[in-house]
Formats: sequence, structure tokens, C-alpha cells
Amino acid sequence: MAQEEYQNPENNPEEKGGKSLRDEIAAKLDLQGERDQKIRGKGGGRSEKQTPSKGMPGGGAFKRSLSGGGRNVRLRDVTTFCEEAALLLDSGMPLVQSLKNLAARNTHHGMKKMLFDMAQQIESGATFTQAADRYRNVFGVQFISIFKAGEKSGTLVSAIKQVADRGETMLERRHRIISVLLYPAIVIIAAFLVIAFGFSYAMSTFAPLFDEMGVSVPWTMNLLLGAGETLQTGSFWISTLVIVVALGLMYWIGMKLQPVRLVRDRFMVRCPVIGPLIKQSLVARFSRIFATMLIAGVSVPESLKGVREAMQNELARFTISRTMETVREGGRVIPSLKKEKIFPLLAYDMMEVGEETGALGEVFSRLADIYEKKTADDMEIIGKLIQPAIIVVLALVVGFIVIAMFQVYTTLMTHAGVM
Repeated sequence: MAQEEYQNPENNPEEKGGKSLRDEIAAKLDLQGERDQKIRGKGGGRSEKQTPSKGMPGGGAFKRSLSGGGRNVRLRDVTTFCEEAALLLDSGMPLVQSLKNLAARNTHHGMKKMLFDMAQQIESGATFTQAADRYRNVFGVQFISIFKAGEKSGTLVSAIKQVADRGETMLERRHRIISVLLYPAIVIIAAFLVIAFGFSYAMSTFAPLFDEMGVSVPWTMNLLLGAGETLQTGSFWISTLVIVVALGLMYWIGMKLQPVRLVRDRFMVRCPVIGPLIKQSLVARFSRIFATMLIAGVSVPESLKGVREAMQNELARFTISRTMETVREGGRVIPSLKKEKIFPLLAYDMMEVGEETGALGEVFSRLADIYEKKTADDMEIIGKLIQPAIIVVLALVVGFIVIAMFQVYTTLMTHAGVM
């Protein structure tokens, strides 16, 4: 049966002195199973082997629910599932029983239904990879390739652990980038609110004073007064809102068109500041997925197809599509990739070495390690550079305000001396 096929005898806790761990986990999950069985008995639930009906797990309606309605299955959910599944499988529990018990204990509605459906598919004769592939929008091409490699080599538990580790690494790097960019964002918003509302209101009180005294307003203060009056009018905020909504709508409509996305991504890649960072991110993502699929035994054309599905950059997708055509005609991978120059030049040199030696999987895996770390480090450096840049900008704004106030003071003192 499928449950027996996925037991891991090499990691059997009885052979490693871990029987107490297995018994403890099994006792808790058996108790949960008895409780679920009683609930199903009272409700007259359908048989576990019954084919899921329309709108139930595995159907199109459920797949759509995973990406909408505020019930998204996030990377954190997938990582947690892999960590817990690896623990249960290491304790000697069969795969199907592990999936069912994890589903019963999961509080995430989408994950619960997905895991139950995967268990039913495996009971019906599917492999774990086939069951996971039905939820490719959840696991992604990269994780499914790791599962496939683990099943082919008989090390599924190790593959699930690798996915959990990979997910933790991705989450850690994501959090590093967010934490670096969060401080500048808060400072910019706070500064804007203070200047736009607090200072502009204070500046508006100076206008009547100058009118009563009949004094000409210095150009610096006149600029601040004009800004303050403008920010206090409702028409300004209504116009700003309309412009922002219109631009957002135009961008959203434009991004629905493939040629527009291609022009945007080609421009972004060639930008002098952010272009190199985008190239590093592209080569890291491309290399990681491509290497994973090659190591899993997937052919080069199929690997390129999987990478194209996972890439979000339209220029990268266009380049990979053209590379797929070249490979189908008997051409080489790297020369076709070099035509668009979407990767750093050093990456192409390493790719050519891998293609010549026949070790594409190992070379691309190494490339992914290098450029993932470089991208994360560069993002952190950029974030640290943004902070002093923001301080300099705020200092210039405050300095301009101080100069305006000093000019007002000297103007008033001169007028008082004349009088």
C-alpha cells in the first residue's frame, strides 16, 4: 500500500532508540483520530476513499480559493507543514496517516482541505509528488522538483526536510529585506505627515500678520505659505486622489498586456542603479529552480519550461521561451540565454563551464547559492544607504524652513526699525 511505501526504515526510531518519541506522537494522533471518527459517525460523513465532489479539495473551486478571499496558503504555512511532516515520518508514521493527522490539527482552512485531498490521492495510488503537483500554485515548481528527486532516490523524508530548510532560508532573507526597508518607509511617512499637516497649518497663520503690517513676504516664506494653503484645500486632495487612482488603473490595465510588461522589464533591467540588482535576483531564481529540476532528473527542455512558469519577469520568460526553441532545434542553452543579457556576465561564464563539462545541475546550484547571498547582502547595503540619504533630505527640508524663518525675522526687524 502507499502508506507502507513511504515508511522510512532507515530512520525507524525503534532501531535508533527513539521508540518513546514515536509512541508519544502516535498516542496523541490516535486520540485525535478517534475524536474525528466519532464526529464523522455522528454527521454521516462520506468515506475517505470517496472521490472528491465539485467544490471539494482537489477541484477547481478549491484551487481558486487558495489564491483569494484572504485565505492564501503562504510560504510560512508550507514550511511549517514540511517541518511537521518530516518529524512524523521520522518517527515511523506512514505518509497517509501523517497527512491526515496534520490536516486534522491544522487551523488553516486551505491547508486542511489540501492535506486531506493529498492523503486521498495517495491512497488511490498517486505518489506524493503527483499529489503535490495538483497544488503547484501552493508548493511551486522548485519544491515539487525537490519532492520528485527525493522520491526517485528513495529519500522522500530528506527531501521534505530540504524543502522546510529552503523555506526557512527564503523567509529569513525576506524578513531581512523587509526590516531594512521598514525604517526608511516609516521615517518618510512620518516626515510627510508632520510637514504636510502640522507645519503647513502653522505657516498659514503668518499670512494675515504680513498683510496687516504691509510687509513684502520673502520668497522662501512665500513658498512655504503657498504650500501650506494648498495642502489645506480639499480640491488638492481630491485631485491627488483622482490622479493616483487613474495612474494605478492605467498601470493595472497596461500590465495585463504582455508587450507592455516586456517593455517595462527590459527598461528595469537596463536601469543603472537597480538594473544590476534585478539581474542578480533573476539569475538566483533561475539557477535555483533550473538546478533543482536537473538534479531531480528532469530533461533540459522540461526544466526550462518549469523555470519559465516560475519566473515573474516577462523579459526572463521571453528569453527562456526563445531558449526552449533553440534547445528543441538542437542548439545549446547558454548562447541563447546570452542574447538578451539578463544575467551578470560572470554568471554566463560559469554557465558555459557547466555546459561544457556536463555538470549543469551542480554549476547552477552553486550559482544560486552565490547570487542569493549577494542579492540579500546588496539589498541590506542599499537599505543602510537609504537611511542616511533620508536624513540628508530631511536636513535640507528643515534647513530651508530655518532659512525662511530667519528671513522673516530679519524682514520684521528691518520693518520695525524703519517705523
